[in-house]
Amino acid sequence: MKRLEQDDRLAGISPLMIVGNKLKPDRWAIKNPRYIHNFLSSYAVLAPVNPLLYRSYEIDPLTLVSYVDVIPGSFFIMKKDVFIQIGLLDENNFLYGEEIIIGKKMRDKELKLGLSFETFYTHKHTGACTSLVACFRHFRFSMRSHLYFNFTCQNKFWGMIDSMLLILFSPMKLLEIITIYYVKRTKTSD
Repeated sequence: MKRLEQDDRLAGISPLMIVGNKLKPDRWAIKNPRYIHNFLSSYAVLAPVNPLLYRSYEIDPLTLVSYVDVIPGSFFIMKKDVFIQIGLLDENNFLYGEEIIIGKKMRDKELKLGLSFETFYTHKHTGACTSLVACFRHFRFSMRSHLYFNFTCQNKFWGMIDSMLLILFSPMKLLEIITIYYVKRTKTSD
């Protein structure tokens, strides 16, 4: 990605993600979580007020790059020296949220991440659970990653509050998972 080489401010970049033959702007990048943002972003019913989503992207017309807090973990390119400088990937975090930790480390070092609006990639991840057990497994990994981020990267007070909310409301989240799973199954069987 030539933009990464041309822009000294840029430490990492990702092309735009295509999911299921559609451009999905809500999957391109997120903001760094703060306060109780992990909790608020966890529920489908709160999606309209999700504080982590970008509502729009400011794009440099010359470079076609938009600076963002967190780029997708499914595909990104980073300058090797910067990747080493931030300690590579956190081996204690598994499967979800690696890119959020990278975004936090970049912000702490005052480095920039960007989305390239001139290139695309197709993410084969369907995002749909094939079974209720798979949905619960996804929830378990996601919860573990949120809690890990809160205890290692968040402000201690807000990390504790966000974690308590995630744990206290986890039965409601499980009910939401079950409801969404069965609603989707009923739609596909019609």
